Amino acid sequence: MLRGTVTIVVRLMAAILLFGSIVWVLVERGLLPSSTGASDGPAPVSIAGYRLQQTVTGPAALDEVAGMHGKDVELRSAWIGRYQASGTVWYGEVATEAKAAELIARMSAKIGAGNQVFTNLQQVQYQGTTVYSVVGLGQQHFFYKVGSKTIWLAAPKGGEQAFLQDAMRILK
Repeated sequence: MLRGTVTIVVRLMAAILLFGSIVWVLVERGLLPSSTGASDGPAPVSIAGYRLQQTVTGPAALDEVAGMHGKDVELRSAWIGRYQASGTVWYGEVATEAKAAELIARMSAKIGAGNQVFTNLQQVQYQGTTVYSVVGLGQQHFFYKVGSKTIWLAAPKGGEQAFLQDAMRILK
């Protein structure tokens, strides 16, 4: 009886270890979101099929998003979603739509005046929204505002338009 119980316990432990190893491999390969990922946080679980890998919120997100804008940002909230294939969303909310417009104008002016990181600034209208596009750090980036929110996207290589379209559909 004892020998049978020990055998069952050993097999159960082996099965648990095997299951844990499989989950770990799937997370590392981006086939499952990590525990710091998603459904509990503000970031969408998926954008254009790219799965959320990590969400940053709170003071760390506020600091990082504020750093993108420069001084006098006055963010009410912020979050960052990191997706497969280096897709990233930086999302910040300020008090008013006018303040969001000011921040987007400030970023586009700073990049347009000459920037060593981001080049090829372009402005387009997409679904009634002014969207700025730049190239830098090996990716195409987009930034725009929706109401009092500012959104910066680093699009996965090869999925730029799909990432932008789905982000604009989801992030309101």
